[in-house]
Amino acid sequence: MRVPALARLAVYAATAGVFLASAVWYTRRHPVRYADGIKACEALGLHHPMVAAGSSLAVLYKRVESPYMGPIAEALKDMLGIGDDRRGKVAKFMKVSKLDKADVRWGLFSVEAVSVHADGTLERKPRCALALSFEHDIADILAAFEAVRGPDSPLSFEEMPPVEGVPAWRVKARGWDTESGTPDASAVIASLDGEILFIVSDADVLGGQIRLYRDGQGEDVRFRTVSSGGRDAFRVFVPNLGRFIEKAVPNPKEALADFNLLFPDGAAAVLALGELDLAVSPGETSGLKIRLSLRTASPENADAISSIVKAIRIRGLADAKRAAERDGADEWAKSVCESLKGLTVTEKNGIISVVIPVSDASARRAATAVLACLGI
Repeated sequence: MRVPALARLAVYAATAGVFLASAVWYTRRHPVRYADGIKACEALGLHHPMVAAGSSLAVLYKRVESPYMGPIAEALKDMLGIGDDRRGKVAKFMKVSKLDKADVRWGLFSVEAVSVHADGTLERKPRCALALSFEHDIADILAAFEAVRGPDSPLSFEEMPPVEGVPAWRVKARGWDTESGTPDASAVIASLDGEILFIVSDADVLGGQIRLYRDGQGEDVRFRTVSSGGRDAFRVFVPNLGRFIEKAVPNPKEALADFNLLFPDGAAAVLALGELDLAVSPGETSGLKIRLSLRTASPENADAISSIVKAIRIRGLADAKRAAERDGADEWAKSVCESLKGLTVTEKNGIISVVIPVSDASARRAATAVLACLGI
């Protein structure tokens, strides 16, 4: 499997996120309430997303009651074609399965370390998991899929032996991964008491997810910051960014050599990076707010990297101003100017913090642009 498969992995993860976000578009406006005597896994599913030990990256979506998240949901909804016939089968499946009315509380995607050989080939297929917290009936979901899929559909479901006592199905995707030399790629799905839906890479990963959420075993405590409270709608957390890059990039020191031109031992500084925490939340009065926190190996490295970020801000602001003046009514350039003007960079004890305000218009444009770049 060649390195381009890594890009596809990101697209698959994004697609899964798009799938859940489209359900959020139709979310019920009132929070789900339970009577006393709630089942243990229901409490976990409602309040506590977790990450299994051995993971190297986690991406969290959390339901946030805010009108300012609308632009992103709108772009995702438009991409999937919910409400029109551009994605007829998808729209029909969402309706028949009742997923268009799903009240998704949170969704968490996690992946183990992605390792490559020096020649760029993957050491093994990445092991990943997507856990979605919402009330559902997996039998209805499977029945809806069978009702709408045509004879030429590359996807099929095959019941497999239970995992940790939980019924499970293998998702077979004919011709999905031709680079690996195998005719079929697959995933595994299961439901924990109709409260958490798992879509994972294999049965072993599913077993770990079930033990994590049902039994409270095998949590990676480094990721607890991801599931912390607050108004964050999306969050990306990497506990050791340098290690992640070192394993995922062939010949990392050579690949990062250009950083040596920016500051002394730049490549080594990149490989020494620690926690990366990226969060997107509703703004105080409108739009969105992006927060980035990055731990470096030393205050000196933090100073060098933050100086680069500040220089990029100055250059980007100048370019955006010229574009806005040249094109007159270029709203995109104007909104970029606004965001860059509000961008702040601080550093303390080797930790760099960046905050970027994003207007409603910018959020809508950015979401549409990202989806277009993914080609979905």
